[in-house]
Amino acid sequence: MPAKSNKHIHNIKNEDISNNADKKRNEPSYFQDLKNKPTFDTNADLMCRILFIYAKKFPEVRYIQGMNEILAPILYCFSNDQNPYFYLNVEADTYNCFENLMNEIKDIFIRSRDNTQTGIQTRIKNLNMILKFFDKDLYNHLQNEKVELQYFAFRWYTLFFTQEFEMPDVLRLWDSLLSEDEKFDFINMICLAIIKFKRQEILQNDFAGIMMNIQNFEKIEVENIIKFGLDLRAEINRNSV
Repeated sequence: MPAKSNKHIHNIKNEDISNNADKKRNEPSYFQDLKNKPTFDTNADLMCRILFIYAKKFPEVRYIQGMNEILAPILYCFSNDQNPYFYLNVEADTYNCFENLMNEIKDIFIRSRDNTQTGIQTRIKNLNMILKFFDKDLYNHLQNEKVELQYFAFRWYTLFFTQEFEMPDVLRLWDSLLSEDEKFDFINMICLAIIKFKRQEILQNDFAGIMMNIQNFEKIEVENIIKFGLDLRAEINRNSV
């Protein structure tokens, strides 16, 4: 059976590439022309380049599985911007925002910093302390059933809930999260809000049932979780006065 020709590739001529490269970026017609031309790039290609450059620039961090989940919502926002003047800069803008965010959260991806003040294990221990303070019965039940918070909270911390919610809900949650100076303090509140939301299911179940229920987000409304998290933080602030 003869191989199928790839018309998509052969429609791109070298002179087209050269002409596009020579045109000025501020020509409005250029953006529309460029959008109509075939391209080799997929979102996966773009993400691979960004993650590769980041890993090269920050060898102490490298690429760790899960960084792609942090990158995806940023790319989604820029690639869906309706302003044509941003079209050529999607990759650069996405990388810049990704690097800025990673500068704040990179310690959770570095194993040697797990037990430092900004490491993932320390942050989960802080969550344990907060849960014990707010709901000792729930905390004790989890301890009795040998359910460690890190079994599910590790993913929440490292992926910023991108695996738990659909993209519109992720963007709504990130809108609140990224507006916070202390992002992980707010993540603590969101984690605690989710656990408290699942309180009855947790108390009524053993290890297997708890793990199944606490990772089921079908009935969780993002707006309610954000509000609950803000209320919990306000209560902590009142009790600390």
